[in-house]
Amino acid sequence: MRELDLQANAGKPTACLCLPKARLLTFIDLGIPYDPLAKPDPDITLSAKKRKIGRLGVFMEKKSMDDMWETATALCLKQ
Repeated sequence: MRELDLQANAGKPTACLCLPKARLLTFIDLGIPYDPLAKPDPDITLSAKKRKIGRLGVFMEKKSMDDMWETATALCLKQ
């Protein structure tokens, strides 16, 4: 198992499993746990001017993927 420099790799894909019709990306960061999928989808029936800012990118990702999930895992490092 290779060592991972968390500071250098934070927010970057750290693992990618690529199959003919599937992709699995794993990101590691040092931030507080946050699940963007737990928030409600934006109301796309409203015009852009009447809709609240945000959530559209996550909404588009969810609609274009077969499956998407968020996991927060505690990481213990030994020196």
